[in-house]
Amino acid sequence: MNIRLTEQDIRALLLQTLPIEPDDLTVKIGEDGTVSASAMIHKQTLQKEELVSGGLRTALLFLPEQCKLYGCWKFTVLDGKVESNCTQAEIAGFSLPKEARSLLSVRLGDAVNQCLEQQKIRPEKLLWENGVLYIQT
Repeated sequence: MNIRLTEQDIRALLLQTLPIEPDDLTVKIGEDGTVSASAMIHKQTLQKEELVSGGLRTALLFLPEQCKLYGCWKFTVLDGKVESNCTQAEIAGFSLPKEARSLLSVRLGDAVNQCLEQQKIRPEKLLWENGVLYIQT
């Protein structure tokens, strides 16, 4: 059986997963096995939600009031679970460190697997088309 996910479906999943609600969230599904997302967010939201710490908090001071967020993930299936790998993450054009990308990978992978488990879906393979992702069970 194949489950069809569109860019709108993944957008809805991201909105449920993110600890903040960004403006103008767009999602693109590529034929190359990637999902990319971009959105706008206010710097004040990042400060208020305490989503950044340490050196990132200092860097936040230099960002414009409204920032573009961008992320790109590769997805695979291993042992009936979806794994995500954040290959790129940027805020206002600055790349986030590997630790932040790893955290994004874990959170998104966990959210996808939680949704699949709630629906009693065990993925075996992912199939990619431009704009559509199929989960083969």
